[in-house]
Amino acid sequence: AGRVAHLEHQASANQQITCLVAGPLINARFLSWQLFSRGDKLRETAPFTTLPILNNDFLKSLRCPAPTREEQDEIVQRLDSEARQTNVLIQKIRNQINLLLEHRQALITAAVTGKLQIPGVAA
Repeated sequence: AGRVAHLEHQASANQQITCLVAGPLINARFLSWQLFSRGDKLRETAPFTTLPILNNDFLKSLRCPAPTREEQDEIVQRLDSEARQTNVLIQKIRNQINLLLEHRQALITAAVTGKLQIPGVAA
């Protein structure tokens, strides 16, 4: 519950999915960003018995502020741009972590096999 995905193509799912379709006054990406930013709150307030469920009645009760369509478009462009930059940074960090793990393993292997000379340690 509370996960948001924006689809620009036909799709199918094997779990309970509630789909929203934006009307002509709402930029669909703007709506996605609105819901994405409120994911934690949606999960906290969703009705549930064992698991929270974001059904049509619950979603109809939400109020989403919506500026003019032009402002929505500008907001979406900025958020999409920031998200792309953030994803690039995340991937660079993941690559660095993987490289550090490889170097760590190589150092451990070299130390264990005696191929690593440690200054100040008698051989």
